[in-house]
Amino acid sequence: MFLYMAKRAFLFSSLYYPNVGGVENSIKELSHVLKAGGYEVYIITSDRDAVNRCTLSARDSIFGVEVFRCRYPFSFFGFAIFLVSLFKVCKDLDILNSSLLISRSHWPVLALRALGARSVKYLVPSVYIYQERFTWRYFFSPKIFGFLVNAIGQCLAFLLSDTYVFSVDMLSQVKRAALTLSRPVLLKPGVSRDRFHAVGINERNCIRNTLGLNAELKYLLCVGRISEIKQFNVAVEALRYLDLTFNLLIVGSGPQSEELKGQVLREGVAERVHFYPFTKDVDLFYKAADVYLMTSRYESFGQVLLEATSCGLPVVGFSPSSGVRTSVLYIYKGYNHLFFPCEEQTAASLAKVVSNLDISTENFDIEVSRFAAGYSWEATVERLLVS
Repeated sequence: MFLYMAKRAFLFSSLYYPNVGGVENSIKELSHVLKAGGYEVYIITSDRDAVNRCTLSARDSIFGVEVFRCRYPFSFFGFAIFLVSLFKVCKDLDILNSSLLISRSHWPVLALRALGARSVKYLVPSVYIYQERFTWRYFFSPKIFGFLVNAIGQCLAFLLSDTYVFSVDMLSQVKRAALTLSRPVLLKPGVSRDRFHAVGINERNCIRNTLGLNAELKYLLCVGRISEIKQFNVAVEALRYLDLTFNLLIVGSGPQSEELKGQVLREGVAERVHFYPFTKDVDLFYKAADVYLMTSRYESFGQVLLEATSCGLPVVGFSPSSGVRTSVLYIYKGYNHLFFPCEEQTAASLAKVVSNLDISTENFDIEVSRFAAGYSWEATVERLLVS
């Protein structure tokens, strides 16, 4: 039998370190806050290394927290094996005798409820049925099976969990996806103030030197999974409309990495685009950059926006009026000097806004401080514990 403390918290995610992203970072931050609050914390995830397409060890200790990994093969029915493995691991760990169950993936919600868990808090990362771009080619591609399985699984999770979302748009998306049978709760995420904060010019230049960047150039930044939904290709194309002092940093990896690198060569901007793999030290890139580019056509929330703004970066991105579905207007409501919208979803529009950036330093700094103070993982956990 698994030995445990009086207060145990289990955090679930489909992926965790060495996979790096907004969801993985949120799991890490939540685990730290819960540990500081006296909980014995465990993380349960899959054995997938999504970047290198390999299998990770079944058990690990990361950032001082014990991690259990369940089998999740890269195969057609991998999700079914993942569900069975989750069920078995949860049963072996006697998870029903725990104080708190938090999941950032729908599959653990289903496994936990099948095991008999009465309360599972599901922090929705995105809503499947709204993030895909449907075309006839997509409907007749192998991807449609994965989409349908995940969309149905997530809708069931909405009905079987205490569901939390990070934006008003997500609130309506979940309600519609669950046919109004789910009652999601609006919750503010957090941002680590120890890691994500503005730095002075001298420290910025030191960081640039560490990263091998030029202190005299202007750096635009994109962070995230390199996939169609992020539209990093638009950021690359925008360099054609900007003078040679502008360079682009892309931190991440994904299914379109090679395609994007091919575009960089075709555009003739190879010397101005710098690719970096996912890293747990992503805060260094925010601190080294001048402007953050939000090019996604769909984002349920956008943790990168909290991180970028907390590090003192102006954010340039597409306005919802351009046709994208993001939460930028919700996130920056009440702030007039932090987000600079593009009304057209084009590279030329993006470049024009970047070129014409006019930042009122005093107002910008005041708003950055007020913005960062409004997001705390401690407050997020406190809300989860009382609701």
